[in-house]
Amino acid sequence: MTEITGAALVAAAGAWLLVRASVRESPALAAVALILFLAVVAYGAWNPVASSQRAVYPHGWTSPQAVAEAEGMRSVAYDLDHYDTIGLYTVQWFLPHTSVLLFHGDRQAPPARYVLTTSSWPLEHPAQPARALWSARGRDEILWRLSKYGRP
Repeated sequence: MTEITGAALVAAAGAWLLVRASVRESPALAAVALILFLAVVAYGAWNPVASSQRAVYPHGWTSPQAVAEAEGMRSVAYDLDHYDTIGLYTVQWFLPHTSVLLFHGDRQAPPARYVLTTSSWPLEHPAQPARALWSARGRDEILWRLSKYGRP
């Protein structure tokens, strides 16, 4: 059932309850109206939070924390050439013991063996082979481990 269908059913049920209470001149009319109003307010407060959560953490999303711990990751380079506000800040939240180092992949070598960027990394940087360790479901964001690492 879609949200629109659900809202229409709630509105129809509320209208029916209000008409029924008003025909009987019931003292419950005000209580029914208040309850319906509170239901609408509660849904109005909940829906933006739930839809934002689904946008950031779609079904099947996993945290990169287990990969970071298994790899002993202390720092990760974030490629600003493929900046994604949600991706950058969400990943930092789940990597509390990992420093996120910002760099521009088109101008600089990554300052860490681990790079957080898009799926285009292997095509854009063929001289720096990498293996994907983690990907963010719902966005083009992959945590890569570079095969060759070293600052020039």
